[in-house]
Amino acid sequence: MKQEGLLGYFKGLHAQILKTVLSSALLLTIKEKISATTWVLILAIKRYLLLPKGRVKNV
Repeated sequence: MKQEGLLGYFKGLHAQILKTVLSSALLLTIKEKISATTWVLILAIKRYLLLPKGRVKNV
């Protein structure tokens, strides 16, 4: 407090806020990608399980 005054308490705050915002944005993006992929997989599995056995091609 004696050397830098009141602004000394807020030194480095900009960097911390930027780090937090970028980290949150990255986590949200990853969460959305995982969520979308999970829905696609669930729908694909549902379609596969509900497909009548007579329509499946023999390989």
